[in-house]
Amino acid sequence: MFRLAHHIMVLILITILGLSGCGPLLATSLPPQPAGYIETLVAMTYAAISSQTAAVLPTATNTPTNTATPTRTPPPPTETPTPTVTFIFVFKTPTTYYPPRTATTETDYACQFVSQKPSNGTTYKPLTDFDWKWKITNTGYKEWDSGSIDYVYVRGDKFSKANGYDFPEDVKPGKSVELVVDMTAPKTQDSYTTTWALRVNKSYFCYVSLNIVVAK
Repeated sequence: MFRLAHHIMVLILITILGLSGCGPLLATSLPPQPAGYIETLVAMTYAAISSQTAAVLPTATNTPTNTATPTRTPPPPTETPTPTVTFIFVFKTPTTYYPPRTATTETDYACQFVSQKPSNGTTYKPLTDFDWKWKITNTGYKEWDSGSIDYVYVRGDKFSKANGYDFPEDVKPGKSVELVVDMTAPKTQDSYTTTWALRVNKSYFCYVSLNIVVAK
């Protein structure tokens, strides 16, 4: 672009100089020009060409500055959980304990069967006398008072000599007692079962059964 403008300006100057060199030929047609006219024309031509050249040149644009790349904001620190206190309970097998009680309930009178003699299924000859002994433990909250508790026949085959007996002694909770029933084997050969229980007032508890076989 600058070279083209330079060439145009040179051609204009050559044309003007050529015309000025041909003074006699144009003397009759051109009016006389003031002093410095040629220099003024050249300067105006150069200024016009410079303006046109500047107009076609690309406008300079500002080079964008580098924008700082934002750094990643680190996540907030994770809170350390507060340790939870753990309690470990160790349970030991409790010993037998009977708390004091004031009200009468079903657990006031209870028992646990321990043993008996003879054992179930024992064989006797007809009309044989024998003693049935059974041992039990007081597991209730009330003491077994010998004056208010009996052990009596309640159901099944009856081959005892009495329907019931007084308690032989007082039995505190946690203590055991052996009870004895005087019996006679029936005269007929067969299998027999009898059931007895403890009785307080009109209530029964602690049922115990005996089975025997009568044979010759």
